[in-house]
Amino acid sequence: MRAATARHRAVRELFADFAKQSADLGAYGNGSRMKFVANHLVAIHNVASAEAMMLAERAGWIESGDRDGRSAPVVRGCFRCAHR
Repeated sequence: MRAATARHRAVRELFADFAKQSADLGAYGNGSRMKFVANHLVAIHNVASAEAMMLAERAGWIESGDRDGRSAPVVRGCFRCAHR
């Protein structure tokens, strides 16, 4: 990680009022690039979660209930308990 620049040191206290940590990302536009990366990781996580839920549903571990998004899935069992 690069050393904090004078500009970053000047606003560090201000950032501390609403953020646990801050980083100097360098040149203008790098913050937008980092936000793109973070949003991409969120999208990947959402897709992976949806695929895991579909796999669990197809395996019979959960019942999906309504597909309108208002009801939570009902867990039928646990893969660790399947051998009992």
